Amino acid sequence: MAYKHPRKVSLHKQACLLDFLMALLIIFVAFPRVSQAGCGDIPTLDEWKNVTRTHKGFYYNCRFHYGVSIPQGFIGRSVESPAPQHGFGIVDSRYPSGIIWVSGDYWTSDKISSNNDLAETHLQWIKKNAQQIVSIQKQSVTLDGLPALRLIVQAQCSDGKLFVHDLVLMLQGGIEYRIKLCVEASNYTEHVRILEQLVSTWQFRGPWCEMFCGDSPPLSSSEEWISSTSSGPIYMNAYSNCYYGYSVLIPEGLSGQSEYPTHVTEGFGILLSHQGYLRVEGGGANRFNWTSLGQVAKAYETWISTASRRVLAIQQKSVTFGELPALRVTAWYECPAGAIMVKDLFFAFRDEHTLYRLELLAEDEKYEEYKPILEQIVNTFQLKEILHGNCKDDNNKP
Repeated sequence: MAYKHPRKVSLHKQACLLDFLMALLIIFVAFPRVSQAGCGDIPTLDEWKNVTRTHKGFYYNCRFHYGVSIPQGFIGRSVESPAPQHGFGIVDSRYPSGIIWVSGDYWTSDKISSNNDLAETHLQWIKKNAQQIVSIQKQSVTLDGLPALRLIVQAQCSDGKLFVHDLVLMLQGGIEYRIKLCVEASNYTEHVRILEQLVSTWQFRGPWCEMFCGDSPPLSSSEEWISSTSSGPIYMNAYSNCYYGYSVLIPEGLSGQSEYPTHVTEGFGILLSHQGYLRVEGGGANRFNWTSLGQVAKAYETWISTASRRVLAIQQKSVTFGELPALRVTAWYECPAGAIMVKDLFFAFRDEHTLYRLELLAEDEKYEEYKPILEQIVNTFQLKEILHGNCKDDNNKP
């Protein structure tokens, strides 16, 4: 379960809530005073309510592959797009002198290689912002059956108040998973129950969640999509790929966009709305070295099962596109956050190295509306000559 990720960006800056908020500039609008580090710096309820993205019940984070159940009666809050989703915070309105953060962050430091290293790093941050450390405890715990470390520190702030920093820390695959409570000592008993409920309901999921369920809500917002693909070329009316030898027509009124700034790309995506997304891809789609359509279908069924809460139905049908024998796999499933999603995929092999994939991911209520768009693109799929090194810049543009 130690997942590896190509992107690793450390966001650790300060103790208490600052270690999470400082990296998310949008929070400065909601918390104008958190730019100054302090011991026990807790937002007021009015400030906290300015963080408008809310979560109830089960929270799932596909970016970092973890989920927890937010205790009944509580609301988790996190930043809106385009800030990335790392996790959420909880402030108990009955005892507003504390805050709990649940988050995942990438680590890049070679000096951090164990849970104990994480604990020592957080301890140094707490010491830096406290006037005096009163007590330190460490306990071995688990998150979803995997070893984690709990660090409990009592620290006296410059104003004389006593705060408790209670952290559950885990380092897995270059990611720090963290549940952190920062609370005035007099209210620790009420808050620690929330932390322990989060620990007990913690669960990991496979790294395929983002492909099948996306973040919560299930699909990225238009702003996130534009931000992530802003450097890639835009295609309208038609798309031709000479590296992988295929072309398709793009339906009127829609535009496709590649994630990459150059013409060397496997395909493109179309964001239909925050409830639907289309992808057309060739070539490197066979990076898993599949040799049959059955293997491809089985792999996707496994990934969908891993990423979802439960699979509702899966259908397979033999079809053709671009004169190639193909397989269509359509799956209905429930995501961890509760949304019912549909994944509709077409696969075809050109040769052992070249697998074409056309797919639609949509919320169930939008599937019938978006399905004809996928089928229209499939019906226009044509094979072209693969040019490889002789592929010129303009061959991959409409």
